Amino acid sequence: MTLALFGQAGATVEVVPPDRWHATVPASGSEYIAVGTNGAVRRPGGSATWYCWNTDARYWIPRAPATAPGTLTIARVPDTRIDDLPVRAYLIVASEMRLYIGGAAASEMTVYVGVQTGLPRRIVLASSETWDVSDYGARITIRVPPCRTR
Repeated sequence: MTLALFGQAGATVEVVPPDRWHATVPASGSEYIAVGTNGAVRRPGGSATWYCWNTDARYWIPRAPATAPGTLTIARVPDTRIDDLPVRAYLIVASEMRLYIGGAAASEMTVYVGVQTGLPRRIVLASSETWDVSDYGARITIRVPPCRTR
């Protein structure tokens, strides 16, 4: 799947669960790749050099902590349309825990689910940060490139 990050012009994250992602952030000229606990990053400055880094590739996979205390409350909110397709909307509120997506922690988010597919289409955090989700099932290959340690 692909996440388009609003507020980050042109930024995208390709995700292959359970442990692979590739992010590009054109505004900063940065690019990140993670597979399992191995990753590589290249930053702006004219160099095409990839630098190695240790990471947790599950960072971009939406999740709630497995053993977190507290409760999740899920409520239907008015349905709408995204790109002229009908979506169901759900407000998710976490008490005494945080929900995580792409490292962003939130205690509240609205998730829009495609009526025809049953898959998430958009996630809006309480901070108004918006993530569009698309390209489910696309053939995406993600490998960590050869990289240098600093």
